[in-house]
Amino acid sequence: MSLPVSYVGLVFAASKRRIRIDQAAELTAYLRRTPFPDPPKSVGVFVNPIREELTDAVHKAGFDFVQLHGDESPEFCCWVKENLNVGIFKAFCITPDIKKDHTESNSVVDNKWGPYSEAGVDAFLLDTLDPDQQGGTGKTFCWGKLPVYLEWSRRHHVPLFVAGGLNDNNVSELISDYHPYGVDVSSGVETDGWKDPDKIKRFVERVAACG
Repeated sequence: MSLPVSYVGLVFAASKRRIRIDQAAELTAYLRRTPFPDPPKSVGVFVNPIREELTDAVHKAGFDFVQLHGDESPEFCCWVKENLNVGIFKAFCITPDIKKDHTESNSVVDNKWGPYSEAGVDAFLLDTLDPDQQGGTGKTFCWGKLPVYLEWSRRHHVPLFVAGGLNDNNVSELISDYHPYGVDVSSGVETDGWKDPDKIKRFVERVAACG
């Protein structure tokens, strides 16, 4: 907890990383009790949750944010914002084999992200698409596609996080070349399917060194 980490994700989507609500409640309570001046915020990660499921989890676990990693609509995000008193990260996925010359246009990104921004989404996250797994795939997408998304996020003052296959060997390059608002990591700091404290430390140190 002494590492300069801004957010801690707690997975509720179908995944080997999924935890129970009571476990999440213990972890969020621990984060709130930490003596550090700016402790990490808790983020509940969901894929296409129904309203009742999300409401129950948010009320019992006390998340600061929810990350919606499925096909949730702007209308659903608006409902979350109006009813659950949490911030929202909305994830979008990019096919890993799409090359730089297939970059989305500004108008396409605006049509895709504009309604979510108007619905109150606090930040966007780009991850790598895997039809069999939502997030935590360990696969990167073509970073050459990032500039149009980064330009949109800066123009509209909506933070953009980048995920997908990041680890302590490549995160410095991503930050140095593209300067996203933040980065998200899961499998890149694991060993044999478990979070590895040494890998987490190295990853955070590499990010911090980029300023």
